[in-house]
Amino acid sequence: EFDLNTFVNYAEKWNDGLDVSGWEPLPPSTYPLHLKPMVPIINDHYDLLLAYYQYMYPYNIFKSYHIADINAPGEMVGDIIQKMPSIEILGQLYRSEEARSKKGIDIQALFLETDNNGNPVFREGRQYTEMRYGRIAYFFVHRLRLHQGNNTDYFDHTFAFVNWYAKSSDFTSIAAQRSHGLMECSNQFRKMTLECILPVHRIFSPIAVAPNGPDKLIVIPLPRKITG
Repeated sequence: EFDLNTFVNYAEKWNDGLDVSGWEPLPPSTYPLHLKPMVPIINDHYDLLLAYYQYMYPYNIFKSYHIADINAPGEMVGDIIQKMPSIEILGQLYRSEEARSKKGIDIQALFLETDNNGNPVFREGRQYTEMRYGRIAYFFVHRLRLHQGNNTDYFDHTFAFVNWYAKSSDFTSIAAQRSHGLMECSNQFRKMTLECILPVHRIFSPIAVAPNGPDKLIVIPLPRKITG
């Protein structure tokens, strides 16, 4: 059953202890999803999806669709997905690079802070959350069979595949931009990791980006709509 406060907290108060996997209820107004026909996910993205499930569900054993021994133990993670060019969440329309219009393809979401290589960043002995900026390549739904105790069932997970912008190394410029309510990032993407698989529940808000020199982008955070 959908609960608005719980859903809002997935994005606004996310931390590594606030689990949201992607199968949790979406706002009723999000439906129906505008799904395209089933297609296989590309191999590189499949490997990230498999790694994501292995991280999110450590008590389940998953095996790759590409494994040679089909009789090996574990639940087979299929490679079939259904894409969507866009999705509406709480009154906000988010688009992907596969949509005709590119308005709304850049977003922000909370993550534990890391450097551009994915290494954890600790401050005063703690790893804090940070807002990360990215561009949505596509949305997709993937069905996974999960074993929970004595029960086994299929769960549809709704994700955005996001390419995350790298951090800017110009800290002086970053400080100046922050004083004006703006942020900055590199115009290059980070190396792809399982964090490219983002439950749509965790999208915080859209952002606008504009070039700032040859290798940087100014980031303008946009308001988050919450209409229920």
